[in-house]
Amino acid sequence: MVGPRLWAIVQQAGLRPLGMIGVQPHFGPGDPIGTAVAVENVRAAVSLIVGTGVAIAEEIGMETFEQRMRDEQQKSQAVAANPILLSAWATTGLQ
Repeated sequence: MVGPRLWAIVQQAGLRPLGMIGVQPHFGPGDPIGTAVAVENVRAAVSLIVGTGVAIAEEIGMETFEQRMRDEQQKSQAVAANPILLSAWATTGLQ
């Protein structure tokens, strides 16, 4: 994960970091955007999940995953959180 190292990476690139900000959207139960983002994150990771042996495609069941996720979020009133989007800004130090 780059996030915790971002400040040092900017410095190693020869820049002078001036600031950083992180944004992490959270979505309440039943929010279609939160569900869609979570489903697409899993969809993007299916080959990695299967390739590393964590699960087989049938266990993930992408055909029904979105509905199962919606059902569970409603049942437990779960809040979905996206990964943090972290950014930094810097200067070259030149005037």
